[in-house]
Amino acid sequence: FSRAGERLYRTGDLVRQREDGTFDYLGRIDNQVKVRGFRIELGEIEARLQDAGEVREAVVVARDAASGKQLLGYVVAEDGADASGLLERLR
Repeated sequence: FSRAGERLYRTGDLVRQREDGTFDYLGRIDNQVKVRGFRIELGEIEARLQDAGEVREAVVVARDAASGKQLLGYVVAEDGADASGLLERLR
């Protein structure tokens, strides 16, 4: 999308150009989201959740809410994990 010799900046945004020259924003090519002006890497939060101990799997998703974007974390506990202790550590 530049003239020959111009420098481009890789933003991580995924877009497509229409025939009329306008662009459609399709999302991100990575797992970054913007929350209240800050770029957040979802994979880093997932890694911290898994570091809590007794966590087999973790995933974080961003959801649009009336108050703005919210991050939701989900974990799968290890077999035999102390659920109340794990919940306390994750808070």
